[in-house]
Amino acid sequence: MREYLSKLWSHIFDVYLTSMRCGVYPISFSFARFLTLLSGCLCTRSSVRVLEIGSGFGFSTSWFAISFRFCKFPSFVISIDINFNNVKVALKNINVDNLVVFVDFIVCDGRLLPFRVCPYFDIVFIDADKEYYVDYLNECDKYLKIGGLVIAHNVFLPEPHKLSNFLKEILESSKWFSILVPVDPAGTSISLKVM
Repeated sequence: MREYLSKLWSHIFDVYLTSMRCGVYPISFSFARFLTLLSGCLCTRSSVRVLEIGSGFGFSTSWFAISFRFCKFPSFVISIDINFNNVKVALKNINVDNLVVFVDFIVCDGRLLPFRVCPYFDIVFIDADKEYYVDYLNECDKYLKIGGLVIAHNVFLPEPHKLSNFLKEILESSKWFSILVPVDPAGTSISLKVM
């Protein structure tokens, strides 16, 4: 087990560095661990379905998949990105140590999800174009269970003015019970869908 984890961490670190060098800025390691702990805790009781909007090079996707690897219930993440090249790189990066069995990638715009049948998600993770966060929220709301979570990255920095409509919605609407937390320097919102 120790050898497996050592190899996995080394690969994940390489994905992080490659993302940074290419300007596809991933979440911080502390935030990645937070996502793993959260999804790992949820999947101890039942299957967990995650929708990730903005796959980048697959760094955050990998952390969800890691938690599902040790889960007793079948769980998965669907990661979408509008950029075909990002998805291609992410698929290559996630195709290590059988993590790919927990992930599906879709090339599409997060404002127009391609689901015909309503797959109900437990977690929606948003880390894409900041000016569209409220659009992503409105679109994914159709597919999020009541009691599900919307987690959004970069709500403090670098451009909080682009998120004003999103923040107003999650903080003022009776549909959401939300908190803003500094899990990493860029800030994170965590919103529980209550209705």
